[in-house]
Amino acid sequence: MQEQEKLREILNLGEGGEELPPPPEKKTGLGTAALFQGLVCALVLLGLLLARTAGSGWYQAAVQWYRQELAQEIQLPDWGGEPQDSGEEGEAESLRLV
Repeated sequence: MQEQEKLREILNLGEGGEELPPPPEKKTGLGTAALFQGLVCALVLLGLLLARTAGSGWYQAAVQWYRQELAQEIQLPDWGGEPQDSGEEGEAESLRLV
């Protein structure tokens, strides 16, 4: 009997009482920051396209610099540990063991 009363109390907890406020509406449009970022990106892209078609010297210099930097090899700093070989000998030894 007591279990049924407790069950009814539990079931009735969510009924009646105060109503909850409606959930806030979600924004569906673009924010001003996203709109501003899109506008800046579009202007930069348009400027680069105009500079490329105009054949200006600074655009060619920028392209040359970018390609030179892209072609450079990334070198990690030496952290003072044991010197490491290039790995060619280690690879050859591991192949012999297999």
